[in-house]
Amino acid sequence: MGVFRSQLIRIIKHYHLDFRFPRWKEDLYMAEEGFYSEDFCQMLLPEARDDANWVEDKGLFLWRPPDEDELFAEGKPDIELGNLIEGDQQRCGIKFKDRPRNALLIGSAGSGKTVTGKNICINIDKANQANPENPTLLIIIDPKKDYTDLVNKLHGDVLYLSVHYNLRLGLNGPADVPPNVWIGALSVSLAARLGLVMSRTCLASLISRLLIALNPWLKEERLNHPGINKKLIWPSLKMVLEAIKIKEVLNCFSSKASYGETLIQALTGLIQDSGELFNCSNGLDIQRDVIQKKKHCVIDISNRSAPVVRLVVDILINQELVSRLYNNYKCDHTDICYHVDEGDLVVEAEHEAVFPDGMSPLSKLCRLGREMGLQTMVLISALQKAGDHILRNTCYTFVFNLTDSESVYAAVLHLQLDWSAPVFSTSCYESISHIFSLS
Repeated sequence: MGVFRSQLIRIIKHYHLDFRFPRWKEDLYMAEEGFYSEDFCQMLLPEARDDANWVEDKGLFLWRPPDEDELFAEGKPDIELGNLIEGDQQRCGIKFKDRPRNALLIGSAGSGKTVTGKNICINIDKANQANPENPTLLIIIDPKKDYTDLVNKLHGDVLYLSVHYNLRLGLNGPADVPPNVWIGALSVSLAARLGLVMSRTCLASLISRLLIALNPWLKEERLNHPGINKKLIWPSLKMVLEAIKIKEVLNCFSSKASYGETLIQALTGLIQDSGELFNCSNGLDIQRDVIQKKKHCVIDISNRSAPVVRLVVDILINQELVSRLYNNYKCDHTDICYHVDEGDLVVEAEHEAVFPDGMSPLSKLCRLGREMGLQTMVLISALQKAGDHILRNTCYTFVFNLTDSESVYAAVLHLQLDWSAPVFSTSCYESISHIFSLS
């Protein structure tokens, strides 16, 4: 193959000119098949370089945009989010009504994640108006108070809760799940978030004994019966701490004194960081207070430490996930969308690894929620630290501007982009956000 012909083919393919400029499709075919002479290819090179420079200036190095049949292979989107910036400017969006489809929104600070996340929430709520009997409810976990205005913007009823004044989380579980099943899930999260996996059994046993003490009519064997939760008075987290401080109790439930002392210190720190959040007997019940009333829920968890945030997310997810798993609940509709902003704290692989099975409640939700009507939408700043189960079970990935090379590299691998494109060898990574314009 001649020098000029190989250069022409390389430029057309490298910059996807045959997709961006239809006139190059025939030229690429003719050059590859050897129908163009060297002289003719040399004549075409300046024009190809001009178009390549245009691509360089625009920073568009993505694959060709999908056509309408490819984009809407599963049917038209349930909600529209914007236009593809190349091709025919067709509208694009996401589907969620027929089954849950997990979404990740990734980008550096100020790149537009929260604006897009709020837009998705508003559009999901609008879609509910056409099907008010079977809505998709939003449980929004907000660490920055960015979603407060949705209380007035959403058409559906909204329950607004804040860790600073009206949110209370007890140790109480779903009404249709046996106490022992719930205590097992709760104690795993408590121990993992405290960094004390070895204390899981101690916590579970202590909570069970306190439950029986607070409900004198309750027999131990009835802890395995569903439906009994409706009648129970549950211990508060502070009561668990006070009980384990008693030497005789500590000796009874902890195999080693050092483990018990560490647990006391960790629980003391958690309660101090959480304020009045866990200072109650029977707190928020997702089924009773949100789902049965067909309300959206916005939960403000701003200015709380990372362990507190992770435990709040675990409890909110487990209350519904544990119930649906126990009852083998199946559906072909998205009942609930868990929306977690600033989700780096809860998706990082190192915090997944502290769980005995390597899966946090959020990971289980991503992996198992599809058949149970539970969907996740998580906003994070970097992809490279996210746990495997989060990444593997994501259907939609929205990538905005990324400013550090490590994040860009992780996004390129996840999206299977062409790493050889010049944009990835420079300091400008804006092309990743140009898949479509959000409006």
